[in-house]
Amino acid sequence: MAADKPEKNDALDELRNRLTHARDEATRAEADKQAPAQFAAALAKAGEGDLALGQKDVATAEKRYREAIDALRLASAEARRSIPAAREEGESRTVESRTVKAPPPQTTPPATSPLAKTPPATAPFAKTPPSTAPSEADRPSAAPRKQERIAAVDPAVAASRDQAEQAKARMTAARHAAEQVAAGFYARKRFSSAQGKERDGMTALGKSDYAGAAGRFTEAQSDYQAAVKESVLEADLTAQLAVLRTNLDQAHAAVAARRQQALAADADNLARDLFDRAQARQVEGDELASRKDLAGAARAYREAAERYGEAMSRARAARPAR
Repeated sequence: MAADKPEKNDALDELRNRLTHARDEATRAEADKQAPAQFAAALAKAGEGDLALGQKDVATAEKRYREAIDALRLASAEARRSIPAAREEGESRTVESRTVKAPPPQTTPPATSPLAKTPPATAPFAKTPPSTAPSEADRPSAAPRKQERIAAVDPAVAASRDQAEQAKARMTAARHAAEQVAAGFYARKRFSSAQGKERDGMTALGKSDYAGAAGRFTEAQSDYQAAVKESVLEADLTAQLAVLRTNLDQAHAAVAARRQQALAADADNLARDLFDRAQARQVEGDELASRKDLAGAARAYREAAERYGEAMSRARAARPAR
């Protein structure tokens, strides 16, 4: 049977929007690569929040969502700190590799050499070799140089990396669509499966396993898309179920009230046959309700109420004759 629809909670919706924003910020900061452990922990907290929400434990869900937001912010900050440090380290190694050794000092020629009579001040400046070390302005940054080196050495690696990033972007869009239809509540198992594959993809991407990351992101995207379809169907069933429950409650209340009126009119004695048929039909409604046939139960209750009404009318008509 479909689950009851969660009550509207503006504070919870705002918290989920903040979580989505924090996750997007962390992704843009490349926290999945620069701080993979912190990023994975944040996703796990978000998953625990979705699970708690599915169990209608709103307090725990809000707590887990807040913890996930804090963890994502820490991951973003850590990632932003790591990127300049990595660039500085790369530039330092480049400078060391490019440093040119100073030319050996010139030996003073012996006194018998004709050059010895030439004053040092008149020695031509062209004899001093110019420095070949590049200036700071001419030196390229480490990050573009690294990308160019990867593409130049193995273009397949660069292509594989681009494919992984594209798969990640498609998966992120699918996750956003799933979150919009509350897939964490209506399709909890499928949504949790997608989150697990997303975490695996992030781990693979952090290890430069681009092919593995692309595969897991694609699987996660498929699960998120399936969760959207399941959520839409489940939401429709939940809405229909709510209508059926309302009709059933109204019919049950009506038959109970009409039975009391029939008893007050002494219909169980003066119109015994009609009263018994009404009561039998009411019992059938109870059995149908226990089997979750809500529409059938409501119909049986309405018919029973009509028979109680008939019994009550006959009993009142029979009283003067007595």
